[in-house]
Amino acid sequence: MNYLDMEFIKPDAVQKRAYQVNIFESVKDVNSLIVLPTGLGKTVIALMVMAHRLRKGNILFLAPTKPLCEQHAKSIRKLMTVDDVAVVTGELYSPEKRKEVYRSARIIVATPQTVENDLDRGMNMGDFALIIFDEAHRAVGNYAYVGVARRYLRRGSQMLGMTASPGSDYKKLKEVADNLGIEHVESEQSTAIVQDRVIDLIAVILELDQDEDTEHNQVSHHGQNRPDAPHAASKLFNGNWI
Repeated sequence: MNYLDMEFIKPDAVQKRAYQVNIFESVKDVNSLIVLPTGLGKTVIALMVMAHRLRKGNILFLAPTKPLCEQHAKSIRKLMTVDDVAVVTGELYSPEKRKEVYRSARIIVATPQTVENDLDRGMNMGDFALIIFDEAHRAVGNYAYVGVARRYLRRGSQMLGMTASPGSDYKKLKEVADNLGIEHVESEQSTAIVQDRVIDLIAVILELDQDEDTEHNQVSHHGQNRPDAPHAASKLFNGNWI
């Protein structure tokens, strides 16, 4: 049995799977959304991206609920060699204590509401080399993911969204991509892994967005700074889904 051999990942801890490695290689340096059904290792791919980005700075891992935060933190501590992993929610620490944690922990696993509230208070929590959004399909409307992403896109943080439930609403998917600054979407193509409806949805999105780009001439260009939000998905829908 082969295991991942990466800095910051414990030896003989994570089985090496080709499709996960391939997805990691595609998303490791670009704002990306990973669409994979539950049980196919989105968290393992996230661990690889975290290991890749840790030398560039601290990591913020966002999850919608306290139990999910604790579950992710447990996995990170079990599989990575990083000691200073902190769970941050409004229930666990006072604002003053959270300020210390933001500054000292290498990996912070937090609820987005807590982070957004602290940012609204003017708390300086420093920069992050990578921000991960679990259940990224929630990044619409006024949900806290949107506010956090908007602030840190301006500061150059890399964004990684993960979801098993992309839905079938094209406008909502494009809103998620715009809000998180997504430039690339990655999914496993095997029909044994991805449901037919997701493959069909991808084809529809590609067709619709090509029509939209033709009409409005809205195209993102390589070499520019990462977008704050609007039209961030332009590159995403130009053949980068698969």
